[in-house]
Amino acid sequence: QDLFHKKTEAALNKDERAAFDKLLATRTTAHLDAAPAKGPFPVVLYHSGAGGSFEDNSVLFEYLASNGYLIVSSAFQSPFPESIGNNMGGMERSGPDLDFIAQHARQWPHADAVRLAAIGHSAGAQNIFQWAGSSKCPARAFVSLDTTLEYTAENFKGHKAVRDAMRKLEPPRIPVLFFAQARQKP
Repeated sequence: QDLFHKKTEAALNKDERAAFDKLLATRTTAHLDAAPAKGPFPVVLYHSGAGGSFEDNSVLFEYLASNGYLIVSSAFQSPFPESIGNNMGGMERSGPDLDFIAQHARQWPHADAVRLAAIGHSAGAQNIFQWAGSSKCPARAFVSLDTTLEYTAENFKGHKAVRDAMRKLEPPRIPVLFFAQARQKP
């Protein structure tokens, strides 16, 4: 549904089916249940955007992992039972998930959770930005992949709650790298 905006696999046309089959056949160097390499490794927490999923940037995850990072994500589940999408509960739900993951990473022998960073996409980046602005955030760096705030007017109603919440925060005391689409004129 995310790739082709179709309700079922059977609804794919011939070209979409071929593209989907090619995607599924793509070899990666990731292995299910692989034993962790000898660490410890810096930890990166990932937060997907609204309606995204914990694996929606798997190519980025694999690249970072192959360069010595431990990548952790959550489903960031929606509070709405009719929605299977994640991140629909905002910071009220995401903040405790991020705190929980960061706390548990400290217990993993192959993780160097002192060297903790966060990456967020879209609404996930908005949530991590708020988390990074809180006094208890243990992250030492944050990468924002297109918060979408960059493209909307200050008075855009869809972002009012996020902007209001962010105004109450202290500026992040960690490095923040923003990625945005130039064609959108951020």
